[in-house]
Amino acid sequence: STAAAFGLRAFVGGLAIASGLASAGGDPLAVVLLAVAMESLWAAARLTILALLVPQPELERGRLFVVYAAALIPYALALGPVFQLGALAASGILTARGLEAAGASKATTRRAAGWAFGGQAAILMLGVAGRAVLALVASA
Repeated sequence: STAAAFGLRAFVGGLAIASGLASAGGDPLAVVLLAVAMESLWAAARLTILALLVPQPELERGRLFVVYAAALIPYALALGPVFQLGALAASGILTARGLEAAGASKATTRRAAGWAFGGQAAILMLGVAGRAVLALVASA
């Protein structure tokens, strides 16, 4: 699918641009590469969660991949942490709409997209809260 190919290119392009900006901003190469690896692993984890929670008879795996890949388009603009969070939310919304349009039930869509995207958002928020607590403890 053209939309899926564009979504994958947008994801990779967004990572490349964000990496270039981070490198130009003085971030060490190891930190930049770790960020790219983590974002790529999260993308793979979201797809895996969707594949586990959307029953094969309800939506064929090839169609599931096309929906998910097309929904990666917002990552073209994920040039920093705030924009990455926005891309995650937009990608989740697009994935949910795409799953329903492809034939998945509303209940399946809510459950699968909620776990895949909401799970990552919850873990990111826990990380932010943990860093805030550590900063408060360190400053005391």
